[in-house]
Amino acid sequence: MLTARQFGLILLIVVACTPKDSGGGDSEFAEYYANGSPKAIGKIDAAGRRVGHWVYYYENSEPRASGAYNKGMKEGVWTYTRPLREINWLTYHDKELNFELNVPDSYQVTPNYRGTGVVAAFSHEIQNGFKQNFNVTRINDLGGSSLSEMVSKADPTSVPKLTFVEIDVHEAAHTTLIVEFEGIEVFNRRFFIKAGQSLYMLNFFDTEENDNIFYEVAFSFRHPIKNAF
Repeated sequence: MLTARQFGLILLIVVACTPKDSGGGDSEFAEYYANGSPKAIGKIDAAGRRVGHWVYYYENSEPRASGAYNKGMKEGVWTYTRPLREINWLTYHDKELNFELNVPDSYQVTPNYRGTGVVAAFSHEIQNGFKQNFNVTRINDLGGSSLSEMVSKADPTSVPKLTFVEIDVHEAAHTTLIVEFEGIEVFNRRFFIKAGQSLYMLNFFDTEENDNIFYEVAFSFRHPIKNAF
């Protein structure tokens, strides 16, 4: 399954190959695990964004996922091997708050929760009437200079359990808690992304602990928006 570790928490050797004459300035690009086996193979454009067809692998060289990127965002149908399934990825743009992220097309989007601080909510009914869901919140003017300080003010219960990562070019962290949601005990994955003086919070709710599609959503977060409309 996709894990935070497989999103870059292990040592990688990154190799960018000489660009081919594709007319668009695209270059072949590969990432490798520390043991030398390939982690990902595809192409990047002149701006360093992933484009075209990519294949991701497990450390034993077994294919994990494959599909296409457009200007660094997943686009269209991707195939995953554990479990075997296909997901059609769309890109959600919030022009007002200047961020974008990938969302499976099976999710319903409810934007403009401006009065509550939630800027967008996404839900998908999976089983027994429970809607696998997540939301995005932006908090301004927390006054902290570091991500830890900002999280301690916004959500102090998460601070002792944080795992620090990088999302896009931003300092970020995540944790997983067990909470009660709509009368059901669920896993709550929380991602915190520091963008200037703003803190973006991505809250994911799921009955399955190891369904790591939410990691792909979180790690697709981009601020500011890099793609032209």
